[in-house]
Amino acid sequence: MRIMSKVDDKQARLLSHVDELVEKLRTMMPKAIKEGDESAIHHARVATRRLKAALDVFKPISSKSHRKEFTNVLSKLRRNLGPARDLDVMLGHLKQLDPKKLQPGVGWLIDQLSQKRQVSKQVASEEIDIPKMMSRMGAWWGVRQEWVEVGAEGLGCLIGESLHLQLDEFIQHADAIAGRAGANTDAAMLDPHQLRIAGKALRYTLEMAIAGGHRLSAGVARSFKRMQDALGLWHDYVVLTDCALKLSLKTAISHHDALVQRSVLDVAKAVIVKSQRELTAFGKLWNEKGEVLATTIRQAFPLTMPVETDTVTESKTDPDPPGSEPSVEQPATPAGNAPSAA
Repeated sequence: MRIMSKVDDKQARLLSHVDELVEKLRTMMPKAIKEGDESAIHHARVATRRLKAALDVFKPISSKSHRKEFTNVLSKLRRNLGPARDLDVMLGHLKQLDPKKLQPGVGWLIDQLSQKRQVSKQVASEEIDIPKMMSRMGAWWGVRQEWVEVGAEGLGCLIGESLHLQLDEFIQHADAIAGRAGANTDAAMLDPHQLRIAGKALRYTLEMAIAGGHRLSAGVARSFKRMQDALGLWHDYVVLTDCALKLSLKTAISHHDALVQRSVLDVAKAVIVKSQRELTAFGKLWNEKGEVLATTIRQAFPLTMPVETDTVTESKTDPDPPGSEPSVEQPATPAGNAPSAA
């Protein structure tokens, strides 16, 4: 990767961060599509989501033609890799359940999901033409050049603006979920799924800001990661609950094996209880750490221009297991630049 001479240090760091995401996607795509490799699928999906978040933040300075082509590539990859990723997450959680108490339901669900995993691998391999997708990803360079021409100040303004909008939305949902918003809270604010989406948008924009040379204390980063992990597990368990119930209905297992059906219902019950525990854990964390988190982010990334754009949101799908990726981290520093503190 070559940085143009007119690009200053902060802009170079930010562009390097996004370049690395594009390169990671290029590297992981063949293994994810052709081999169905679990790790490659995960990293490719994460890269598409982070890149989509960057495109959303810098939409005002990107031409529709370049942005649309690159966005379409990311969307197609995300859609095709999504089913396999969801199945990998569910299988992982099933294998962590107590087999003595929840058999034969756990075994039956693992068998059903494993079969679906093989099908999803075949479908993705058939629908994605890897050389063609690699070629279409070249649209990134047109988008990138437009970002270069705006300069560091313009990019920084858009990041700061997005951070404040996303933080506002996250706070509204978090306060409602944690019971801090009062009795007249809008029902839409009480949706944990929307809270999770708002958290993802905020996380990815924070990563870009840190990549651009801004600083965020390690303690605040750790608190936010714990909140994100709780929301991620909540979502994982909800998705697994829904899938278990749908599979038992689709296969009409109650008509053939009542014992298995009862056990599958026990699995669903155990998992939904886990999901509620994670949501409660988030609420506790938010009540303890939320005010400091919000204040620190606002102070670390002050606005430098009026907020006028719409709030950025993220995809609804693709749950992440806890610890599978850092919530907010200091990206690798490009050669020749001094490291910046997270």
